Amino acid sequence: MPNSVIAGYERNKRMLIIRTGRIGEPEVIDTTVKSSTGIGRFFAPSWEIVGGHKRWAAERAGEQPPSWTLKYAAIDDEQYVAAYKQLLRARWKQYAPELRNWLQGKSVVTLACYCSRGKFCHRDEAAKILLQIAQSWGIDAKIE
Repeated sequence: MPNSVIAGYERNKRMLIIRTGRIGEPEVIDTTVKSSTGIGRFFAPSWEIVGGHKRWAAERAGEQPPSWTLKYAAIDDEQYVAAYKQLLRARWKQYAPELRNWLQGKSVVTLACYCSRGKFCHRDEAAKILLQIAQSWGIDAKIE
């Protein structure tokens, strides 16, 4: 990590606040597979993960899964998290430099998705992962 990033946080005694939100709220980072761009792509799940989980959730509720999900194997919450973490590990080398630059000078980051608040969503796991990344780089951070 560039020393200027760490030094900037230490010098200003700034803490990085990590929040989660919904698409459409102001100043959020879109982390969806559907519409994310830039650094949001790092945090986006794959269609396979999203489709598999939507299929599982519908079947679990005794409902007909959306037709587009039928090409994916159903995956539960635990499988989703494992697959999501594996995906981010695979993307790490490509996105780490961009992520470092993106975090420079940030005091608040809000990771957003289309999911309703209070329901299982990858943005909660993304926030935990971003917290770990920031802390590993010596950035004081917390999830609000």
